[in-house]
Amino acid sequence: MIDKFTMPFDQYQRYEICKRIIFDINEKRQRKLKILDVGGHFKTKEGVDWLPAVEFFGENDILVVDTTQASIENYQVSDGRDLPFEDNSFDIVVSNDVLEHVPPQGRYSFIKELTRVSKEIVIINFPYYTAKKALAEKILYEYIVNSSNGENRMLEEHLVNGLPRVADVIDELNELSLPHSFYYSGDTDNWLELMAVNYELSRIGLTNLQEMIDEYVNKYHFLGEMNLSEGYRVTFVIDKNGQVVKDNFFEYLEKSDVTKFTLPTEAVLTYFTMKKENENKTIFNSNYFDSDKVLSRMSFQDTIRQTFICQHPNLFRLSFLVATYKESLQGEIKLSLIDPGSAERVLETTIDFSLLRDNEWFNVDFTPLMHSKDKEYVIEMTQISSGLGPSFYYSEKNHYGVGELNGEGTKGNLSIKTYCRKMNAAEHYFLVDQKFNDLKRENEQIIQKGQDYEKEIQWLKTKLDEKENELRAMSTQIDNSHEKLNLMTDQYNDSNRKYNDLIKILREI
Repeated sequence: MIDKFTMPFDQYQRYEICKRIIFDINEKRQRKLKILDVGGHFKTKEGVDWLPAVEFFGENDILVVDTTQASIENYQVSDGRDLPFEDNSFDIVVSNDVLEHVPPQGRYSFIKELTRVSKEIVIINFPYYTAKKALAEKILYEYIVNSSNGENRMLEEHLVNGLPRVADVIDELNELSLPHSFYYSGDTDNWLELMAVNYELSRIGLTNLQEMIDEYVNKYHFLGEMNLSEGYRVTFVIDKNGQVVKDNFFEYLEKSDVTKFTLPTEAVLTYFTMKKENENKTIFNSNYFDSDKVLSRMSFQDTIRQTFICQHPNLFRLSFLVATYKESLQGEIKLSLIDPGSAERVLETTIDFSLLRDNEWFNVDFTPLMHSKDKEYVIEMTQISSGLGPSFYYSEKNHYGVGELNGEGTKGNLSIKTYCRKMNAAEHYFLVDQKFNDLKRENEQIIQKGQDYEKEIQWLKTKLDEKENELRAMSTQIDNSHEKLNLMTDQYNDSNRKYNDLIKILREI
């Protein structure tokens, strides 16, 4: 299953727009909708066929059509200008960033075909023409082609066909007498910066970092890119019945003129560059790696602890000599690096057995610890999977700290290497700023939890007040019932007395 938050931000935005509009519509329908996505076939980075519409609208009945040959569920091959469906076959038809790839002379028939097969709603997203956007796309195209000596067919079609103009689409919809509204999204400056950075990260093989940046934008900046005065993309919502065209999430957002936000891309790339520059500034502490024995093979919940004192600032790597006995081991060890002074776990990660090689050193890298000089640390390794794991080399000649296996002392210490780095002022500044942001984020999370607890307490108080009101009402009812019971008892006693008096008179007669 693909994590939609790590998909390219440009693709995520257009599908999330459709999802939110469909959700607003579905709230009123309260049933599964029949949805057609025209032009929605993609390939993942691994070359696997993928339909984002299924990921985003999967609770409905989905069909995707495109011109690419593929044998997968919810998909068939078809051209959007000549759809093989009856009129009004689908509740909703969507098309994302396809109109600009249709030659200008065919765009009217394309829009007409989408509205023909839709029973109610058509959602069309596409980049629209402005002089600024045309130049931004040309800059990106020239950058990609010249940096890779290749081509970019999608951007080339934008340039050759020309981007659609909003006024032309409005005229066509008016000619078809179709009620509609339209909204702008995606700041052009942000789009150009992110597209260039993501392309470069992909080109040099840092796809993981690329996905992290996309996740950052998709999770935390989506709404800030919506309902702009001008944007990279326009969304047309066409309502054939004229009932819900103005009832969607765009209408609830205040229109914005400026959406420029500070992204982590520059800082991340700067840090990456400095890290590469500093690889030749590494200091290797060579006094921790005598080895002549191995500890017992690890198994589930076995724990090794080892103390050591770091001799330099900016500790960033630990290296362990392991024995796998030439077996293909499966499992994981949880590794922690603990500052005993503060009891803080400055590192927590896992070691995958499949990455270990017999009688070779295994490196664990982490964010440099700036104040590590002359500081004692505790290495703690616990096997968290079943079965036999690796062994770790140690030596009785090593006496640099205290070693333990499952709480019992070892005769000697682990064979480890420690690495530190000479960092320049800029990298130090980056790490301090990163630490500050981490603390700030943790503080915000604590504040948010406090607010959540306050809301929960307030809710409980409300419920308590309701119960107290119910109890008071019940008490009043009981009091009223007692009064009625006393009155009925008095009436009964009075009637009984009259009855006895009557019987007495009758007996005297």
